[in-house]
Amino acid sequence: MPKANLRLKVTTNPGLIKSDILKRELYDIFIDLLLDLASELESGSYVGASKRKGKASLAEGWDIIAPRKSTIGFEIGASIVNRNPTALYRVVGRGEGKFPPLEPLREWVEVKLGETDPKRIRAIAFLIGRKIANQGTNRFSQKKNYIGLNADGTLTQDSIVREYQRLIEDALKRI
Repeated sequence: MPKANLRLKVTTNPGLIKSDILKRELYDIFIDLLLDLASELESGSYVGASKRKGKASLAEGWDIIAPRKSTIGFEIGASIVNRNPTALYRVVGRGEGKFPPLEPLREWVEVKLGETDPKRIRAIAFLIGRKIANQGTNRFSQKKNYIGLNADGTLTQDSIVREYQRLIEDALKRI
């Protein structure tokens, strides 16, 4: 089973650059586009029941690990991470297999379905959990999510991260 939090790496290597002014300009472009990507990931994050229950949401978990410049050539690299322990499952869904934890399902039934009877909440959560254990979630089986991640956390070819990687590379070529 893959680790549950997410780490998306973004790097670029425009080659050997001698001008410090040009290096700074390239670095600033990289940072700006990285911040745009983080903002898009945050705004596109799925909202579950936890947002209303005062728990950490997927959107609140996004953070940028400071970009670093390589000492060899001029490679710039950074990571955008989501430290929420269930981030990967919230994005790519969950495959069939083991029963999911029931407490988050109970919260979901209570918040999203508006159910108040504890016995009905428990019964509905159990049925949803059994369906997930037997078939997985729709998001997992459809293999589509807003970031463009595979179930193992790797990027698809049409991933938003790859799109921003191309934007960064195009911007650096124009300078």
